[in-house]
Amino acid sequence: MTQSGQRLLVLDGFRAIAIISVLFYHYFQRFPNYYPYGASLFQWSHEGYVGVHFFFIISGFVIALTLEKTTSWMSFFLRRVFRLLPPLTIAALVSYFVIWGLGRNLTPEISRQPLDFIPSLTMTSPSLWRWLDPSITYIDGAYWSLYAEVRFYLIAAAIYYCAPRRITLDYILVALSLFAAIGQLSQFSAGIRTITEHLLIAPYLHYFAAGTLFFRVWRGTGQITVWICILVMLLTAIFSSSSPEARMIDVIMFTGFALLVKQPKVLMPLTFAPLVWIGQISYSIYLLHQMIGVILIAHIPINWPIWGQLLSVGVVTALIVTLSAALHSNVEKQSTAMARKVEGWIASK
Repeated sequence: MTQSGQRLLVLDGFRAIAIISVLFYHYFQRFPNYYPYGASLFQWSHEGYVGVHFFFIISGFVIALTLEKTTSWMSFFLRRVFRLLPPLTIAALVSYFVIWGLGRNLTPEISRQPLDFIPSLTMTSPSLWRWLDPSITYIDGAYWSLYAEVRFYLIAAAIYYCAPRRITLDYILVALSLFAAIGQLSQFSAGIRTITEHLLIAPYLHYFAAGTLFFRVWRGTGQITVWICILVMLLTAIFSSSSPEARMIDVIMFTGFALLVKQPKVLMPLTFAPLVWIGQISYSIYLLHQMIGVILIAHIPINWPIWGQLLSVGVVTALIVTLSAALHSNVEKQSTAMARKVEGWIASK
């Protein structure tokens, strides 16, 4: 497997593909009322939201690897908190002030309040905080996926550290994924649907589970049962997808991971240095791109020629990538290094 240190370069290539697809979706299809060009450009990117699902598969793979390398639940959660929270805090602050300075006069929908930092920085659902204010929401709507990520961390850690070792993480996740998918069927009670949605991350747990299964294959223990489970997770994804295009993308994503764990040389083009770099800063891009980017795009004059509008979107994207690179270098990498120091200090006690 092509690696740089402990990083799997193809995974960074996957991350780059995922974040690029999300960028196209958010800048050309998700908010047409704010674009000077409407939704007329790059209509194929309407399914770009599936890039988040790709991130979920990647996360399942990486979390299985992380759990294997950590010695305790405290070590695991330290790594996750230091990995996610410092960049999120800075990105939320920057996004808030951009919204306050440039977005609040665009439309009443683009406005935020200090209370919105609560669900954003706790990585929880705004619905849990509506008793404080019925209008509470995320600083940036893209943060919804962090709520899914954190719940997966809790589920995965609980299984890994509490279940008997003869019962493996991935098989339990497969069972929970199937229960969650079935629980979302309309004939089940609202209570069961609420449990599966909020506690079992329906309809996304099967993506995380697939990542852990692919990790097992990559580790060299991919017997036929594991591949059957991967196929079941793919069928669950296809059944849950909202369009034929999204189903096709699900097949492509699973195929990509199958190649990663069995024929990685086929994916060597994804180790192209610029793609790897984009993948490495993809978390910071994800945190910064949506509200800031859309607000800046909304200020592009509608009477400009289409080439001028596209050039302006390119400038906005370059600005977001530059800010993200700075956030990655000065906050994300530093906080990850700090996590290792704290982990080492705890281990020495």
